[in-house]
Amino acid sequence: MSLYIESLKCGYTKPIVEVEKGIEFKEGKVYGIVGPNGSGKSTFIKALAGIVKIFEGKVFYNQTNIFSLSDIERAKIISYMPQSVFSNFPFTVIDIVMMGRYPHEKSRFSNDKESKKVAEEKIDMVELTAKKYSSILQISGGERQRTSFARVLAQESKVLLLDEPNSNLDITHQEKILNIVKDEVRLGKIAIMALHNIKLAAKFCDIVFLMKDGKIVDFGRPQDVINAENIKKVYNIEAIVYRNPFGIFDIELIQKEYEKGIHVHVVAGGGQGQAVYKLLVEMGFKVTTGVLATNDTDYETAQALSIYTVFTMPFMPIGEVEYIENVELIKKADFCILCDIPFGIQNVKNLEALKFAKKLFIIEQEDISNRDFTNGIATSLYNSLKEKAVVLNTLEELKHILQREEKK
Repeated sequence: MSLYIESLKCGYTKPIVEVEKGIEFKEGKVYGIVGPNGSGKSTFIKALAGIVKIFEGKVFYNQTNIFSLSDIERAKIISYMPQSVFSNFPFTVIDIVMMGRYPHEKSRFSNDKESKKVAEEKIDMVELTAKKYSSILQISGGERQRTSFARVLAQESKVLLLDEPNSNLDITHQEKILNIVKDEVRLGKIAIMALHNIKLAAKFCDIVFLMKDGKIVDFGRPQDVINAENIKKVYNIEAIVYRNPFGIFDIELIQKEYEKGIHVHVVAGGGQGQAVYKLLVEMGFKVTTGVLATNDTDYETAQALSIYTVFTMPFMPIGEVEYIENVELIKKADFCILCDIPFGIQNVKNLEALKFAKKLFIIEQEDISNRDFTNGIATSLYNSLKEKAVVLNTLEELKHILQREEKK
């Protein structure tokens, strides 16, 4: 069994992704799609899921055109996980996961025992059993991401289409999710993932596609296509590709010179800064970040991108030395970005430091009251900062503002 693309042009109002040659995705393999923001990774995944318009080309599964099938029949073959889960309705975790069972239900009006059993098994796999009756409005971004992944697993389809499945996850859960994906393909499934982390793509994918400007630049085994030449071609970033002392395929990206002369300081944490860092580095800004704990996903990403980082030890509140260094960087920065992160006693001083920002952009996807674990201290500081800040909801909005800033 395989999924086959017969040359493809897809997009929204016009084609933005073009695949000129046929591509076969074979069962038992994990395929990764990597590339900079705006390269077409998500659009490519959405085209295979039937979410965006296909202007030319066809997609076959086992010689059957998947778009000639009914929605239910197609859902038995293909499941899709979006980048993030948004809902204003207080569905519980198990409600969301049970949605994946719809193609298998015998009745539209009731859930059978088998479906509930499968859903609970998948919830347990992503370590959310204790939260299965919690509203998705009351759990963290990472837990919502794991809920979405459990829904895809519960659908028990032949092909898993995953759009950045490890976004918003800490280091531990990033690897756990990708290990589950590997386990699924060993059962004869196909997994196709859009990933922003090249290292994880190299570690977990059997085949990697490199994309830029809506086209596939190269594809093949990680060791064959992830090299300094291709990374330079796709990301316009210098890189060193090597095997580390443990024999693991590794990549070190080197932040390019700051030709625009604009300094941006990012306050992040818990994986919320990853896409922001990459966007800023790709656009040629000087980037600094902090304060981050050394076990934080964003710390790992910042080090991979050679971003100067003010750091502290895990599980420790920000000390006076780190606070002062962070304030100095914030004062020097042309503007600062505050990511959509939770606040506890360990990192609340980052909010105090941001009062020194010349210009502040806040990325807000979840109300601060749901992210405040300081008995209201963070909410008070945050709302004070919001009075003078520009508040954004998406990375795309941030990109447009950055483009305007660099033209000034």
